[in-house]
Amino acid sequence: MQAASGMGAQRLFANRHAKIAWFGKTDKYFFDLDTVREPFDEVIKKAYMKDKRLCPESVEKGQ
Repeated sequence: MQAASGMGAQRLFANRHAKIAWFGKTDKYFFDLDTVREPFDEVIKKAYMKDKRLCPESVEKGQ
């Protein structure tokens, strides 16, 4: 199946996620996202806070 001419994924989807893989010896694991977040710098944080679609608490936590 081919995409229509000029309708590539670059025009349709924003890159707003990262792929993370982790492995464990058992099914009992715990992943604490908040401990691996990196804080946004003040310029980026200020710009993201203007976007009403984003949760302010998540912006404060970082990426």
